[in-house]
Formats: sequence, structure tokens, C-alpha cells
Amino acid sequence: MFVTFGKSPLRAKRMGGAMTSLTGGVGYEMSYLLTMYPWSSLPATSTIVDVGGSHGFVCVELAKQYPEMKFVVQDLPKTVASAPKDVDARIQFQAHDFFTEQPVKGADVYLFRWILHNHSDKYSIKMLRALIPALKKGARVVINDHCLREGYGEENLWDEKIIRTMDLVMLTLLNAKERSEGDYKTLFGDVDGRFRFEGVRRGEGCRMSVVEAVWEGEDFGGEGEGKVEEVKEGE
Repeated sequence: MFVTFGKSPLRAKRMGGAMTSLTGGVGYEMSYLLTMYPWSSLPATSTIVDVGGSHGFVCVELAKQYPEMKFVVQDLPKTVASAPKDVDARIQFQAHDFFTEQPVKGADVYLFRWILHNHSDKYSIKMLRALIPALKKGARVVINDHCLREGYGEENLWDEKIIRTMDLVMLTLLNAKERSEGDYKTLFGDVDGRFRFEGVRRGEGCRMSVVEAVWEGEDFGGEGEGKVEEVKEGE
């Protein structure tokens, strides 16, 4: 499906618009992501890489609250080409295939929103392993997706229906799935044992969760100091 989007500017633009619409639905508002994760605990000058970030709507909202942070939004070339031009100068767009080695080295956070649930474990592992050559010690991988409750009845029935229905849609459309906290912990363990799994956060009224893992391996992020490489315009 995503290969097809990549071949069509019109479909890529429509997909970007569809992803933007998901910031405003009940239980999916962007305000939850901004409050569920402790962004203020990061260094003030942190760099956030939004992997598969479409038109950058997450970074636009973060940029409003954190005036010293820098952001890189990565997506398919045609999606990047159709992104808005009037965004904050601290937000850069970069064409990138997330199954290939991550080009932005030494960032503080690599964010995946509505990404991993589109992929089976095989491809999710490949995607996360592609980060490793870019990770500095302490780098954080943050996933914003549905997280299934471990037991039936732990979710209210309406949210249970919506989240389980999305699980079935992912299976039938993409041979993928929504995951539980245990599934995410296992996934990061399969990616690399040097990840420390930090668990799952979910705010009251929100249908999505924030899953986090921290890289505890050696520092791959630049010339010995985790320096972030500049993203050149058009890359």
C-alpha cells in the first residue's frame, strides 16, 4: 500500500491529510501526546526525529511549546514534497525510507506515531534496527500507538471495540497488528538486548499509548559526542 502511495503524488497528499485528521478525533487529540510524555525533562536543545511523520503536525505542536528544540520530519519523497512550506524554521523535512539506516545521528528522541502498528514483527524489527547505527547512549525511541490491554474487560467496551477493530484492520490490510505492553517489550528484546524497555504510558480519555525504550549500548551518534548531523535541504 505504501509503495503505491509513494508512486502517486495525489495519493501521498491524501494520505498526509488523512494522518493529519487523526490528531483531532476523540481520544486521539495531539494534546495527549504533549502531556503523556515528559518532553520538558529532555534537554532544552533536544533534537526530535519524527520517523514517518507525514506533514509534520506532531513537530509543529511540539515546536510551539519548546522554542529551543529542533525537529526532523521523515517520510516518503512525495509526502515530503507535498508538506506545508510555512512551518517553523526549526522543522526540517527529509525524504527517508525507514527500513534503511537512519541518517540523523545522535538525536535525543526518535518518534514513531501510527507507524509500527502498520507492520508485522519482522518489518518492525527491521525498522528499529535501522536506528542503531545512529543512536547515542541514552537516546530514546518513543512509539505512539494503540496498546492492547493484557486482559479482556480492562478496557471500557467502546474503546475495546475501536482498538480491537483497528487490530483486525491492520491484520487484513497489512498483515500487521496492534500490540500489548508485553508484545512491545518482546519486540525491543528481539531488536537488540541493549535497549532498556521503559514501559507504557496512557492518559485518561486517550485511546493511544506512549511506549518508550532507551538505548544503553555504545554511542554511535557522530564523532564520539553524539553530534547530530545537519540535514541538508532537499535530502
